[in-house]
Amino acid sequence: GIKVTVSGITVGFVILSTGVSGLVNVNSFSLTRADGSALAGLSTAGISNIQIQVNTTRAAIAATIGSVSFNYNRPENLNFFAVWADLDLAITTGGASATLTGRFGFAKSNLTINGVGTETDVIAVSLSNVSTTLTIGTAPNGAQVALRNITGSFLLVSGGAAGKLTVGSATITKADGVTPLAGLSITVTNFTVALNTTNAGIKATIGGTSFDYTATTRYNFLELSGTLDLNLNKFITLSGNFGFQKSGTEIVVVASNVSALLKLGSFEAGLDGGSLALLLKSSGAVAVQASGSVHLQGTGFANATATSVKVQYNTTGIDFSGTPRTLTVGAVSADLGMGVFQRKIHVARG
Repeated sequence: GIKVTVSGITVGFVILSTGVSGLVNVNSFSLTRADGSALAGLSTAGISNIQIQVNTTRAAIAATIGSVSFNYNRPENLNFFAVWADLDLAITTGGASATLTGRFGFAKSNLTINGVGTETDVIAVSLSNVSTTLTIGTAPNGAQVALRNITGSFLLVSGGAAGKLTVGSATITKADGVTPLAGLSITVTNFTVALNTTNAGIKATIGGTSFDYTATTRYNFLELSGTLDLNLNKFITLSGNFGFQKSGTEIVVVASNVSALLKLGSFEAGLDGGSLALLLKSSGAVAVQASGSVHLQGTGFANATATSVKVQYNTTGIDFSGTPRTLTVGAVSADLGMGVFQRKIHVARG
């Protein structure tokens, strides 16, 4: 059989002619077998600090009832139902396991989006200090993908979803979560996911997350950006700030502060201080500009005098030389500045 255990329940409600407002606190929740032992492959012993919040009065209200206090004075709290909880969940199946920890919130609310217009029914999903891991095998071998310090919020409306999510770090290691995989070290930091699929402007603040997608270019887009540090068996190393965005009929790829190095024996070839601006059109046309400082070392390179290289390629039919275009994804930017139908490689020599 299955056993559900709930403890530390406190309740406070105000009932008015206009509706109900209140709060339920639950210290802990667990789901086990009837004898109290863990369910096969699932652990929910870490679900705690559960809050159930409700206000249907369509007005700001604050109250203290015994040990329970609440204050619903924000616009999104005038007509809403929400559930919050600290989650420490572990799932195991076969040779794989996954964990999910942090604070999660789900709320159904009726609020005005963008500060104007009529009220809209929305579902808000919030994450705070969330971490998740996916592990295959066991230490000292195996492998683990870990995402840590995930924070953000999303709005779900009838027309789609909009929101922003930040990931403090993403790593790939052995199953112990510390030791690098043999020959591979990869870390992504300050990773951000932003999106709007509503096909309309939307602006909101949910908890501590704010976003403004009211510009027409942000009506329907997906954006990924972050900092990458990759080392493949000391043969290829790559680091820098990268961003990818799909907006309307364009795909944008940008990179800045890029360093890349290839090693083979005593030979080294690389790029420092690199930047990339890439624009792809739905027609198949492309504009790309890349540049950086050249690094060459090894026998046979003694007379190499190239110090920097710039590549420009443009089939879009747009003249960026007169009016350069800055491509921006998150905090990463790079420029297009070439002429119409230009194909050019420029090498500067020391």
